[in-house]
Amino acid sequence: MDNRMSEADYLASEPNFDLCCEYINGCVENEDMNLDKVFLFLRRLRF
Repeated sequence: MDNRMSEADYLASEPNFDLCCEYINGCVENEDMNLDKVFLFLRRLRF
């Protein structure tokens, strides 16, 4: 069962560093890294 965060789950959540890391790690582990999406998510972060 794939329990990593989906893109929809990520977009529906409050952006933060931990969620961003979780999403990126899931992409890397599943070898479906999409850097355009990752950079889009990073731009949403407000620290």
